[in-house]
Amino acid sequence: LAHWGDVLSRQGEYAEARERHTAGQAQAEAAGAREELAGNLKGLGNVAYLQGKYAQARAYQEAALGIEREIGDRRGERQCLGNLGLVAPDQGDYAGALAYYRLALAGFRQVGARLAESTTLSNIGLVALAQGDDAGAENSYRRALSIADEIGNRWLKGYILTGLGEALDRLGKLAEAAASLQQACELRQELGQLPLE
Repeated sequence: LAHWGDVLSRQGEYAEARERHTAGQAQAEAAGAREELAGNLKGLGNVAYLQGKYAQARAYQEAALGIEREIGDRRGERQCLGNLGLVAPDQGDYAGALAYYRLALAGFRQVGARLAESTTLSNIGLVALAQGDDAGAENSYRRALSIADEIGNRWLKGYILTGLGEALDRLGKLAEAAASLQQACELRQELGQLPLE
């Protein structure tokens, strides 16, 4: 039921996704299936996050993280840490977000998950921007961009270039900012995405 709930959530069917994950949670608890329970808790957390219920999202993700650690599922643990990194800033907890992201980043590096590493570095850049650490944001975005180029992920590259452009603009590096944002716009057009505003 966790995977079904995830699909429904990606389609914007949040009420039905929540029902599937809740049913999956009950079944997993009854069967003592800890891995499935963690998956459904993560799913419930993601649904809550997408609906702006950040405290609820964090509680579900923290519960899932505890289970993932208990059963030794390092992949699931990294997912939970990344999810918690997403939720924390929406609650004003930037220090918590950075802590979660750094733990996730270490895990992604350990297993060579380059896409996840790049995404996490980009998310660290976003948190740095929110905290006014523009130089830190530039550094994180540049590291993320290097990996996105290395693995050939053009969608991620466009996303990162947008954040990098904002950081460069704030630092007064206007020519570099304009070039970064222009490249982001061109990539978005090539990939059929909506233009930047």
